[in-house]
Amino acid sequence: GPVDFPALLAQHGVKAEDLAWQQDTIFYYNDPEVTGIEDAGAAIRLSDCQALLARSGQPAYQGPVPGRLTGVENQLTTGNLGLSCVVVPDEMASQLEVRRQVWSADYAGSAQETEERVQAALTAYQMENSWLRVESHLSIYQEAMGNKILALFLGLYLGLTFLLAAAAVLALQQLSQAADNAGRYAILRRLGADFAYTLDGGAVEELSYETFNACSAVWEIQGVNVHPGSAKDIMVNASLVAMEINSLLPPEEIPAKTEGYQGFFHLTDMKGNCEKAELKYIVRDHDAGSFRARQELLGQIEKRMKEKYGPDSVKLSITQQYKNMAEVLRDKQDIVLRAERALKKQGLTPDIRPIRGGTDGSQLSFRGLPCPNLGTGGYGFHGPYEHISTAHMDTMVEVVLNLLGEK
Repeated sequence: GPVDFPALLAQHGVKAEDLAWQQDTIFYYNDPEVTGIEDAGAAIRLSDCQALLARSGQPAYQGPVPGRLTGVENQLTTGNLGLSCVVVPDEMASQLEVRRQVWSADYAGSAQETEERVQAALTAYQMENSWLRVESHLSIYQEAMGNKILALFLGLYLGLTFLLAAAAVLALQQLSQAADNAGRYAILRRLGADFAYTLDGGAVEELSYETFNACSAVWEIQGVNVHPGSAKDIMVNASLVAMEINSLLPPEEIPAKTEGYQGFFHLTDMKGNCEKAELKYIVRDHDAGSFRARQELLGQIEKRMKEKYGPDSVKLSITQQYKNMAEVLRDKQDIVLRAERALKKQGLTPDIRPIRGGTDGSQLSFRGLPCPNLGTGGYGFHGPYEHISTAHMDTMVEVVLNLLGEK
C-alpha cells in the first residue's frame, strides 16, 4: 500500500518544519468503465492536480471532471510516468487501482543537512523495497552534468577527428592541383619575368589595371507541387519563388543599367517548374566592400525565403571566381607607366579605364606575376557582331614591340 513518508522521515529525525513544502500524490490506472474516457493511461485526483499545478505556477484546472488533462502534463511531478492523465473527482479515485505514489518536497533551512537525513531515510527503506526511486535536484544535476561532459568529450573527439581528416583532404587536394598546374608554373619560371601584359581588351587605346571582384551565385529552389484544384495553403510554386528572389535584388544594378565602377547582379541562366527551379547569377563589383555587401544581401534574401517558405525551400551557393587585380597593381604603377609610353610611342592616347570583367591577369597578378591589360582592337564581345580589325591587330603588335624595346 501507500507509504507514509512523513512518518518514515520522522524516524530518521526529519521533522515537518524541515520541509518548506510537500505533496503526496497517488496516480491511478485509468479505467474507462469508471471514468468514461478512453486513450489515457493514468488518472489523478482533482485536488492533487490542482496542488501540483499551483506549485508549478500554472493556472488551476478548469476542464470537465472527469476530463482529459492536456497541455500541462509536463508541469506535474509524476515520477517520470510519461502518460496522459484523466482528472477525476476525489471520491471516484476509490474505484480505481493505484498505479504509482509520488512524494515531492522542498527543503527548508539547511538544504544540504536536510537532504542527507532525507536520503538516509529513503535509502534505508529502498534497501528493503527496491521499487522506490529517489531523485533530488542534486542527483539530477550530477547526472545531467555527467551526460554533458560525455557529450562534450565525444563532440571534441569527433570534431578533432573531422578537422584532421579535412586537413588531410585539403592537403591532398592542394598537392593534386599543384601537380596538375606544374606545367603552367614551369612556364612562368622559365620566363623569369617580374611582370607581364595581357592583350584581352577592346580598343587599341585601352589600358587597364583594375578588374571586377567576381563570384557566382546559384539558387536551388524546392517547391511543393500538388493538384491546382486542391492547392490552397499547400502549393509552393518554385518558379514563382525564383521570380520573388530576383525581385528582391536592386532593379537598377544589372549590366544593362550600369557602367564604369558600378557593380551588378547578372542573371545568366534560369530554369524551373512548379516543383523545382534554379537561378544562376554572376556578381561583380570593383570595390571590395561593396562586393562583400552584395554577397551579404544574397545571404539576407536566403534567410528571408527560408523563414517564409521553410528551411529546405531554398539553397544559395556562392563560389569565388577572381579578385580585382588593382590590389596588386596599385603599388606597381611603373608597369602601367611603361605601357602608357609604349602606346604614346605608337601615336595613341592611352585610355585608362577599369575593366568591366576579368582577364587572365586577374589570376596571374595574385600568383606573383603582375599583369596590366592592353586592348586588341576587338569589339562587340560575346555578342552576334563580335569582330576585330586586322589593322588594329597590327597596331597592337607594334605596341608590344615598343614594350619589349623599352629598357
